[in-house]
Amino acid sequence: MNTDITGMVSDIQKFSLHDGPGIRTTIFLKGCPIKCEWCHNPESLSFDEEIAFAPNNCIGCKACFSACKTGALTFNFNKRTFDKSKCTTCGKCISICPGGAMYRIGKKMSALEVYEILAADLPYYKNSGGGVTISGGEPLAQADFSAAILFLAKEAGLGTAIETSLYQGYEKIQVLYPVTDLFYCDLKLIDNQAHKKYTGADNSLILENVKRLYGEGKKLVIHLPLVPGITDSKENICGIAEWIKQNIPGTQLELLNYNLLARAKWENLDMIYSPGDIKPSKEAEVKELAGLAEKAGVRTRYRMG
Repeated sequence: MNTDITGMVSDIQKFSLHDGPGIRTTIFLKGCPIKCEWCHNPESLSFDEEIAFAPNNCIGCKACFSACKTGALTFNFNKRTFDKSKCTTCGKCISICPGGAMYRIGKKMSALEVYEILAADLPYYKNSGGGVTISGGEPLAQADFSAAILFLAKEAGLGTAIETSLYQGYEKIQVLYPVTDLFYCDLKLIDNQAHKKYTGADNSLILENVKRLYGEGKKLVIHLPLVPGITDSKENICGIAEWIKQNIPGTQLELLNYNLLARAKWENLDMIYSPGDIKPSKEAEVKELAGLAEKAGVRTRYRMG
């Protein structure tokens, strides 16, 4: 295994309790082949480094505008504008910003560099039965890099998992076979036309990959993000539950309530958040949807935050 292989990382989150068993470190990779309108990690959509702006940290000094020599940042009629096509990600605006409002997203790292960060907390993982989870973005879009990180984790005796849309050729999934204990797979919309509309991708490849993983005896959990007005309909929940029952019986379904943090991330990247001002579902509503899936014969749990 080539542990010197490099990949693009957007964030490394320590002491995560929701991305697998025990205490874990979650590594978010940059780049995703599908574009869900509600994406909770829009900073991981692009495969390239980016510069973002956090308006709450801005003190209004305008130093970033004078530092930018490409014309990407301008200030006209009391309005800040950012032209990504002109940005070279040189970082001069970041260096001069006293409030930390300008920040970089994305760093090229080797698998060994990533492992050295998570290895600092080895006792916590081992005492809790935890380990490392690779998320994104899409881990399968950087399959060899993901595999190298998980190889090092398994060599250290840690549990390993990935969170994936499975929207890749199956040969990419097979690269992760030997080093992945658990696959968290997203099934967002069972209706293919709706899936194309809201994610830009056909869901037939995803469904086929899920069935094949199941057939190979791999441990998997189905994630269904509850986006109000898009994925949280009773028809969609029941449709996915029925598909699970018919095609991958015994597999657990986990409903993930909508998170308000997503919209702010889109705005920091000067991206339009299509779903608009939507709110998370109340627990009673989520519990009712989970009950529908349970009634269909699918083991179901839910997560509110």
